[in-house]
Amino acid sequence: MKTLLYKEDWERVSETYEAWWEGELTRPIIHLTYIPPNIDLVDYSLTLSWAFMRYHPEKALEALFEYFSKTIFMCEAYPNVFINIGPGALSAFLGANVNFNPSAETSWFKGSFSLDDLLNVELNPENKWWRYVIECTGKASAMCRDKAIVAFTDLLDVLTSLVHLRGGASKLIKDVFLNRVKLMKVLNHLHQIWFYCFEKISELIDTSTYGFSNWAALWSRRKSFILQCDFSVYLSPKIFDEFILPLVVEECRFFERSFWHLDGPLEIPHLDKLLNISELNGIQWIPGAGNPDPGDNYWIPMYRKIQRAGKLIQLPGIPISKIIPVLDQISPKGVFIQTSTLSLEVTENFCRKMSEKYGVRLK
Repeated sequence: MKTLLYKEDWERVSETYEAWWEGELTRPIIHLTYIPPNIDLVDYSLTLSWAFMRYHPEKALEALFEYFSKTIFMCEAYPNVFINIGPGALSAFLGANVNFNPSAETSWFKGSFSLDDLLNVELNPENKWWRYVIECTGKASAMCRDKAIVAFTDLLDVLTSLVHLRGGASKLIKDVFLNRVKLMKVLNHLHQIWFYCFEKISELIDTSTYGFSNWAALWSRRKSFILQCDFSVYLSPKIFDEFILPLVVEECRFFERSFWHLDGPLEIPHLDKLLNISELNGIQWIPGAGNPDPGDNYWIPMYRKIQRAGKLIQLPGIPISKIIPVLDQISPKGVFIQTSTLSLEVTENFCRKMSEKYGVRLK
């Protein structure tokens, strides 16, 4: 697709993403959205993230299109239809209960499976959540053509999915120490189901048309995904290396391009091992609630470390006033900045400075 209804210069933007992935872009990617003042921000946020949990698929897509038509997607921002049932779709597909709480803007997943149950679990094609995601993805692929990009649901990772399926982190922590061999067998079994889910969803999205996108809006023409392991905050580097690292390496070899979602300071002890994975393309940094935002100077040494390792870096949620000061302290090459603004004056002033300094195009 050369143009999109809600992003007319999509051909230029898609080529910019490709150049960024390939290390050919000397400036940062800027994913900037301007939200006009007459928008209900609460409903806007809920719809963009949770449309498919609020409405049936066609109405969800219509609601998204309505907000896309009111949003100005600037620089490299694009309309991203995220098929979201919550951070843990794999566990829902395998039988975990799903509890969507719109006021908290999240879904919780909980099962009561034993490790023995999970050694033999299979993806049931009649599972209601699998069927729903399949329906949503198919509808989106049909209705988004020449309008927007279709993004993958959030499969999460197999270890954190096991937290959901086992009924809580404490049970899985016990498994790590008391049932190591069986746990590893379960992980490997679930991993194959995880890959299968990705491939089936790829077919429905028609990635030859839409490419590969995800909740992080990291678009790629080639097969890609954003990887993570929320459960890693409970694990020492030694246990991370034993249980998680082999899975991550396998995932990075499966995908042509991959990113790691580093979620908060408790995951930083695992950063060195991640940076040593040659097939991993980059790191997304989310500081988490209660910590300095990603535009704070506190994180600059870590950003430099990631860049020294030859990795790309994505920084969502930087206040617009802090973007240029951060870029002044690191290499702008290989950086992905994601932010939004409610002020057209601030937006235009920022874009003018970015154009003068880095050659960023407003639209």
